[in-house]
Amino acid sequence: MPAADPPARDSDPSTVQPPIGELWVDVRTVGVGTVLAVRGEIDMRTAPTLAEYVNRHFDGTADAARRPLVFDLTEVAFLGSAGLGVLLAARQRAIAEDATVWVVAASRAVSRPIQVTGLTGLLNLVSDLASALDAMA
Repeated sequence: MPAADPPARDSDPSTVQPPIGELWVDVRTVGVGTVLAVRGEIDMRTAPTLAEYVNRHFDGTADAARRPLVFDLTEVAFLGSAGLGVLLAARQRAIAEDATVWVVAASRAVSRPIQVTGLTGLLNLVSDLASALDAMA
């Protein structure tokens, strides 16, 4: 399932949210890592879209697959069990590639599901993107 169309170019992306139930993913290289900046809701309907971005990252060249991967979930309004599964699958792929995965969990909507499922010890959690980028350097 493709991601929703991004906001119009003249709109401020920091204030535009995807429609309810949709997911937008912006991929960019920052320093030595790849950042997936995610907006919207990660549930059983949208998780396959996010998983596709993860697969593209790890299925690229060997050098690209070893780049640290950061999920910037600052703009995520909901993180369901399917989204947690994507994060864990990314962690497993990273381990196989000798890479790392970081999760920016700035809001309760993201951090709480990770905490209550006991995944805090398995995922490299940080509260902001700058902390993840510093850790990768």
